Amino acid sequence: MLSVTVAADKCVDADGYATAFMVMGMEHTKKFLNANPELHLEVYLIASSGKEEHEVWMNKGFQSLIVE
Repeated sequence: MLSVTVAADKCVDADGYATAFMVMGMEHTKKFLNANPELHLEVYLIASSGKEEHEVWMNKGFQSLIVE
């Protein structure tokens, strides 16, 4: 993982989950979020793919926060 951004109701929750997701990696984080929708976490992940480009993923909740 290169970067994790988490939006949550409480800053302490966002910080804790962001740290956990950095350790868990992208696939385990996705599974965790799918298994725990009641947490209402908005998440944006960037991981190294081992190539020139990075793998980027965000859940629908985070997408709704983006203003263009």
